[in-house]
Amino acid sequence: MPPKASNKKKGPSQDDESEIIFSYLRRQNRPYSAADIYNNLKLEPPKGKGNVQKILTTLLDEAKIAGKQYGKQMVYVCRQDEFETPSAEELEAMDSTIEQIKNEITVLTENNHALGAELSKLNNSMTDAELESRLAELADENSKSAERLEKLKAGQQLVTDEERRKIDQDYDTYRKHWQVRKRMFKEAWAMVTENLPDKPAELMERLGVETDEMHNMDFSRDWMVQLA
Repeated sequence: MPPKASNKKKGPSQDDESEIIFSYLRRQNRPYSAADIYNNLKLEPPKGKGNVQKILTTLLDEAKIAGKQYGKQMVYVCRQDEFETPSAEELEAMDSTIEQIKNEITVLTENNHALGAELSKLNNSMTDAELESRLAELADENSKSAERLEKLKAGQQLVTDEERRKIDQDYDTYRKHWQVRKRMFKEAWAMVTENLPDKPAELMERLGVETDEMHNMDFSRDWMVQLA
């Protein structure tokens, strides 16, 4: 009776693994330890790091790769003399290309910031439904203001002394609340932006934050005194 065929897949041979490791070092062109190569390639069958180390030692003895001892660890890299050295003209062209790419990155970054700020403004804009609702509110306020104006023209007293005192008290209270909240915001904003790479003003613009100063509003002084 013939023996049963084994379903177990055969892994690459020793020569195959040697070629895989050699090609990997040439392709990456950077130093690796035996453990790095073993973990990155995940060679099969899993003969362990010892087999990878054995292959690397053989390649080093055959002068196919270079190696250097760093402390207790040996690192391996493909031989650099196998690569063609760029000419002065090629190096100059590479430098020019790198500089051009840097400039393009700068322009793209600036455009990205500008588009981000514009998007933030659009997201904070009112929708059509909100605009219609706001227009209706303003129309109602305008109607009430027109009615009030007619009464003022007729000489009718619209605000009593008691109502005036109440308005003054409310204004003073709200102004104090504004001063406290403004101070709290400044302190919180300073803490949040202290270690950020962007400038606070740029972040504020990107987030669509508007300040009183942007609208020439200053509640630190008593406007009621000026109106008296």
